[in-house]
Amino acid sequence: MSNKTKSKFLLALKLIFALIYIGLTIWLAWGLIDVVATPSENTSLSVALYLSFVIIIFGVIGYAIALIPAIIGLIATIIKRDRGNIIFFLCAVILPIITEVIFILLGKALA
Repeated sequence: MSNKTKSKFLLALKLIFALIYIGLTIWLAWGLIDVVATPSENTSLSVALYLSFVIIIFGVIGYAIALIPAIIGLIATIIKRDRGNIIFFLCAVILPIITEVIFILLGKALA
């Protein structure tokens, strides 16, 4: 693979990761805000159900899908020894994990 092909490949991996990560994070945050802001008789039950089904199940699956291009990019940049991209993909591997933990803790605090 030439350098130009590798850079296009890494750019594609970055875009795929960013689109999945940002889209999923916005969707989870929007849903959590909607559950908390919507008046209901039992808000804590609504938050608990949202936490159980949406944040834990869909969040874990979605962030795992976002990790796939991040891990592929990390492996490719380690082999290539591209320092700037290693830092990006290392952050891309860690960020979904931290975000999912924050959503779970936030949901537990609100429930």
